[in-house]
Amino acid sequence: MRGPMLSKILTLGGMLGTAAAVLLVSSKPAEAVPSYARQTGLACEACHTVFPQLTPFGRRFKLNGYTLTTKQGVSDINDKKGSTLSLADLPPISAMVQATTTWWNAAPNENNKSLPSTAKVQNGDVMMPRQLSLFYAGRISDHLGAYLQLTYDGTNGSIGIDNSDIRYSDHTGDNKWVWGVSVNNNPGVQDAWENNAAGWGFPFIKPAQYAGAKYAFGGAEPQIMNLGQTSAGVGAYTFYDNSLYAEFSLYRSTAFQRGGVVDSQVAVNGNPAIENYAPYWRVAYEKDWSNNSLQFGTSGMYMKLNQNGTDANGNTTFSPGLPNNYTDLGLDAQYQYIQGDHVAEFTTNYWHESSDNNSTWVSAGNATNTHDNVNWFEAVGSYWYQRKIGGSVAFTKQWGSNDAALYGNSLANFTSSINGSPDTQWETLELDYLPWLNTKLMLQYNIYNEVMGGSTFNQGGRIRSAMDNNTLMAGMWVAF
Repeated sequence: MRGPMLSKILTLGGMLGTAAAVLLVSSKPAEAVPSYARQTGLACEACHTVFPQLTPFGRRFKLNGYTLTTKQGVSDINDKKGSTLSLADLPPISAMVQATTTWWNAAPNENNKSLPSTAKVQNGDVMMPRQLSLFYAGRISDHLGAYLQLTYDGTNGSIGIDNSDIRYSDHTGDNKWVWGVSVNNNPGVQDAWENNAAGWGFPFIKPAQYAGAKYAFGGAEPQIMNLGQTSAGVGAYTFYDNSLYAEFSLYRSTAFQRGGVVDSQVAVNGNPAIENYAPYWRVAYEKDWSNNSLQFGTSGMYMKLNQNGTDANGNTTFSPGLPNNYTDLGLDAQYQYIQGDHVAEFTTNYWHESSDNNSTWVSAGNATNTHDNVNWFEAVGSYWYQRKIGGSVAFTKQWGSNDAALYGNSLANFTSSINGSPDTQWETLELDYLPWLNTKLMLQYNIYNEVMGGSTFNQGGRIRSAMDNNTLMAGMWVAF
């Protein structure tokens, strides 16, 4: 670790410690917030280990359609005693705000005119708010609930629909079988275990420009991780005997993300478009005993995606009906220990993607190979004492086929590989302090061992060291 970065860590650590001490003095017992807690009358710890991770009870609350309530609602019946209306007494509205400040080990030069605008990063940037969200989250009616999120994103100044899930559910009288239907806009966000990088996954707040998953023009994560808010799906699921879960869903690109042309399947604005429908499946098994919970599962998706391919003159190289084919297969596992003052959790997930690249797209120079593969592995360990202080350690690695055109040394790319490899590896260290169950102060450090195939990579025409992307981020996350 370089001297200036270590100095920043020590200084920031002292500032964070002082702020935490002040909040601790003024703290009070946790109240039931936000809207799910208000609806159920239960404190946040009933459903969450440390938000947003779910407990076994929280997973069942989600699978039962967010409908559990202790509040008297508005209802009506017909002359045959059948229910015709069932509404919550108050709309389940909540809000969330995040603020961050980030230091790079060596930030891209914001004054370098050769860099594209997306590469100009000011070191020590402050984002307040980094993200501001409004939620409708809770019971709508009998058997019907929702998680709807509208977000202002401080990284690009946009406002739009974020992760959303509307579901109908029911169960047998003995609760042996729970079943339901989910409509959502991100494959994996409906998942009850939330350890899936395609939906929810650690780190839950990332540096604004993250040299791994979701990194602008860089990295090589499976395509399923890039469909959030650009697709919509509907699926059916069942959960048997609090143990066995199965789901099947179909996804399609949203018309809004295709420029509003409803019949078009052409990729726009850098987002690939699903041709027709993409099937998604999920199977998981959970075993709970004493203070322990163990889960393992598998999921997958098959997609035909129309990409944005261009020739030397900037013209589109192919039309709808000539997609690249992707098959994504995933494995995941989770262990939780929840006992009194101690909460520990370990999650891991692995994805393998096999892709067949369209020959027209390849011949136009967008890829070298007609067949590629990408792999993703992540392991995260977390511990908290009294749900107040704790943290997480994560290891992430992505690797795949060498493809000089797809990942290669191009000045047009923000991040590209010198040797045609997408291999990237990093570790994440995060320290959390929660003065209240709905407030998190965090200090996060990301350490990069390899970016795009080596210890050096091309960023906007400049050769940088993988360690230059090391980032220190301090953040605040409040839900109310």
